[in-house]
Amino acid sequence: MKKYALKSIQSIFFSNSFLEFEDKVTRHFYQRYKNSVVLDNYCTDWLLDKLRKLQKRQNGDNYLLTGYLSNIELRSFAERERFFHFIQFLSFIKNCKRSKLKGREVYQIVFPIIDFLRFIGRDEKSHYQRTKMLKVIRSFQTLDPILEKLSNNCFRSSVLFPTLQIEKKGKRKTWFVTLDIVKSIYSYTYPFVFPASFRTYQNKYDLQVKIQILKTFASVEVEKRICIRDIYGFNVLSNVDKTRIKKIFIKLFNELKINK
Repeated sequence: MKKYALKSIQSIFFSNSFLEFEDKVTRHFYQRYKNSVVLDNYCTDWLLDKLRKLQKRQNGDNYLLTGYLSNIELRSFAERERFFHFIQFLSFIKNCKRSKLKGREVYQIVFPIIDFLRFIGRDEKSHYQRTKMLKVIRSFQTLDPILEKLSNNCFRSSVLFPTLQIEKKGKRKTWFVTLDIVKSIYSYTYPFVFPASFRTYQNKYDLQVKIQILKTFASVEVEKRICIRDIYGFNVLSNVDKTRIKKIFIKLFNELKINK
């Protein structure tokens, strides 16, 4: 690592921000490797293809971004729906303009609620949908804070969205959302990227199947196993509903194979 690059990260290291330090070092190594490897060779066609896909998917406009998810219990449909909306929201804000608040590790984002409704495929003209999404976004402030271990003797707790303001603006009285989000969440490099079909859901079975796939892929195990029984839970389903769920699985996996 050259002197100028080393200088840019030494302050991060000495401030005990080891997670950010690790992220920047990894990114530096990846960039150096990508610039040094010979790609105009038939032996590296596969690598070039993967790099192009990776660069394309850094823009979350047509994808659903997810990270490692904790082993949370989603007992009711309302809990599953709220969880899915949170994943949708994290993907949506990656495409919003942001401004960094001076002296704080926080970004501020402003957007009209109708933009979020378009992103998740809901009717932007529906008063019910606008009211529902505003309520969902307000509920995000009750999510558990992020705990970061900075050293053996120090940890930091951060609220995901420290400040939230919702108001009507303009002649058309459009609902606008202004929120602050901690940098560690906004800047997180998502290891899993799902196609646009995962950004919304058609019914409760479609939602449940997608959540189960997201949770399974986000586990740390190399081998991913999905238990169909987790979809059924303790509910007694008809053969028609079981067949419907299996068809949803097959359809989604075919889409994942195409977008791998």
